[in-house]
Amino acid sequence: MFFLPFFWRNYQLFNNILGPSYGHPLFVENIAAEKYHLLYTVSNVVKNMGLHLGLPNVNWNFQIDKIVFFIHELLRMDVNNPLVSLDTYRTQFVIQEDMSGNFLMFLFLIGTCFWILFQKDAIAFKGILLCALAGFLVFCTATKFQLWSSRTHLPLFAQGTILVGFLLSKCTNRWRIAIAYLFVLAALPYVFDNFNKPLIPLRYASKYILGYIPQYLCLPSEANIALYRKSFDNSYNFEEGSPCFPLKNTPSYTEKQEMITKLSNLGYYKRESEHIFKHPREAYFFINDASFLSTYSDFKSLTKLIPQSTQTVGLMFNHQLGFYHYWHLLKKYLSPNVQMKYVLFHKEYLVLPNANRIFAYEYLLCDNQKLIDKYISKKDIRAVYRTQSLLLVQLKKPSLTYYFITQ
Repeated sequence: MFFLPFFWRNYQLFNNILGPSYGHPLFVENIAAEKYHLLYTVSNVVKNMGLHLGLPNVNWNFQIDKIVFFIHELLRMDVNNPLVSLDTYRTQFVIQEDMSGNFLMFLFLIGTCFWILFQKDAIAFKGILLCALAGFLVFCTATKFQLWSSRTHLPLFAQGTILVGFLLSKCTNRWRIAIAYLFVLAALPYVFDNFNKPLIPLRYASKYILGYIPQYLCLPSEANIALYRKSFDNSYNFEEGSPCFPLKNTPSYTEKQEMITKLSNLGYYKRESEHIFKHPREAYFFINDASFLSTYSDFKSLTKLIPQSTQTVGLMFNHQLGFYHYWHLLKKYLSPNVQMKYVLFHKEYLVLPNANRIFAYEYLLCDNQKLIDKYISKKDIRAVYRTQSLLLVQLKKPSLTYYFITQ
């Protein structure tokens, strides 16, 4: 019942309760598996399990990679078959909410599964186990493998906590306390040193101490690849895997520390020494932007150009999704009643009631000059204020016009 409104909205918009099908104007990516077979399911089960086996140790992760590839060799399958994979598989250790694995809980869950099978008084828990495993198999069958899929495994682990809790209930108090502390200790790095919201800047120091280099060197779009190639051509394969270049071999501990120092000098670990108190809280609303501080500063400066009496701001975005963070700042600096709304969108959205509500906007926030040139007549523009990442268009009079994206 909880999902019925979402399914109904999707059906109205896409004629499909799950999302737009291939060929639909709003189709973005095909997350659903394109072919179903027992071996494809096994392949995705193995890869999704691998998402939770990463540790901050390159040698360990290499071994897990070898096991995953070996299993696929036995199956005579391509580990990255595009019919059932969106991302190239790699075992990795990440402390970030979108891609973190769940190593400790995963091991406990596997052990608990085997233990429960031999418990005669655990019929209800065996039912929960059956539902959890069935759901995981359906997920691995119906969806393509992605590196961030670990976050979508939450239903498995939510049911798994019940099963692990049942196991702990059979332990002595001493063991229950010890295991509880073990879980708390394992959770501390994710609480204090999360990549996006670190409380304490320990990431760089911990990587240097552990000698934990990136198994795949993933460079941001603005990085100078030539400089990285000059420093690491013997360590990473720059002819394969762009923008993430695989490690050629396993360096010694001293060599790893030297590599980490070089990476730091090139700015690779620029955000590793930051903490959440370094910037204003509102700046972290822009965290998904690659250069979130500059975008935040740009928009904050633009808000000072918008009169306090302004009630509406239209949005024309080409490279960004979502505008809550902009709206949050507008409400803070202008008025709690200020409204924002997309005025450039696919015409297919017109079937939704919200798209047909009257919205007279006085200003336009945009991220691409070409959009202004294409859709807005110069005679309707009073002024255009530009920053590095954003543009603010002041109209001569409020507009009710919606614009539709054309290919």
